[in-house]
Amino acid sequence: MEGGYAVNGWKEDKYQDGQLLHKGYYIKGQLKVYKNYYPNGNLERNFKSIDGFRSKALLYFENGNLKSEVLYSNDFAMEWTDYYINGQIEYYEKYHKNQCHHLDKKAYYEDGQIENELILENKKKLLYTYQEYYPNGSMKLKGHIKYDMGIYDYAKYGTWSNFDEQGNSTTKDHY
Repeated sequence: MEGGYAVNGWKEDKYQDGQLLHKGYYIKGQLKVYKNYYPNGNLERNFKSIDGFRSKALLYFENGNLKSEVLYSNDFAMEWTDYYINGQIEYYEKYHKNQCHHLDKKAYYEDGQIENELILENKKKLLYTYQEYYPNGSMKLKGHIKYDMGIYDYAKYGTWSNFDEQGNSTTKDHY
């Protein structure tokens, strides 16, 4: 609202030194597209409404490298990728359209090596395999997870195996 009326068109905000901070496009007071900037003039984030339900946000490091890419559906982050400042993927997750359970989830070390992953094995029963790795790439932990609709959370089940950095099995836990 501005002057008692819903804002329409482009609107800008500036830092005290006059540099552009924010530029957004409004339709009937609803923000549809906007960009925020760092004091050095580099883009900090770029948000775009795709339609009435979906939107996309890109966030950047101050040096201009991509930091995050997020796809939203009804204000829920359905797919999210975070990057290290060096450009390598740090984290990725994608949710099922019901917004309860993951379709894919992975984390990476800064050198690009996989750190852990959640692999959907059975879509109907919502059964997953979880695997965690050492920085050298060898298996650290492996087990099974089930998404429980009763508690809206994941629960371990079956045998979980722990490994040392050389890949040798060390302990097993049962759930």
